[in-house]
Amino acid sequence: MPIHSEILKARPDVNVVAHTHPFHASILSSFGTALAPFTLDADYFDELPCHRDEAALLKTEEEGAALARTLGPHFAVLMANHGVTFCGTSIAHAVCVGVFLERAARIHVLGSQMRAEATFPMPPVRRRRREQIMTPVHIEHSWNYFVRKLAWQEKARGDAALFA
Repeated sequence: MPIHSEILKARPDVNVVAHTHPFHASILSSFGTALAPFTLDADYFDELPCHRDEAALLKTEEEGAALARTLGPHFAVLMANHGVTFCGTSIAHAVCVGVFLERAARIHVLGSQMRAEATFPMPPVRRRRREQIMTPVHIEHSWNYFVRKLAWQEKARGDAALFA
């Protein structure tokens, strides 16, 4: 509870806070390296802070407040060797941040295994790209896509059950 309540207290612009343990972002959290911009998914994050704590579970207001300070003005924070906490101005925004983070982390983990030097856009280019994609319209379109995709998957599962 302190994770959510302390972020909500610290960030009046945030209405939704989520804490999860996605596979690739959890791996990334143990390295303390910056999220490499292999694709546009990483451009959603101007910075991805990493919170280091000795507690396995954040149970106190002080621990939650420390995480909120590490999050700062961002919408996602890695929790070292643990998972992630992300937030948003709405449910749709928070879900999109979580999905984009895990996709960017997956691509980072995979891209880091290549035996070649990657080239990345310069910071001014990344800022411009972020301004183009981090818009309410893009979040709405992404949210609607995720909702349609979920409905399709649920229908496919229901159709498969008919033949089981």
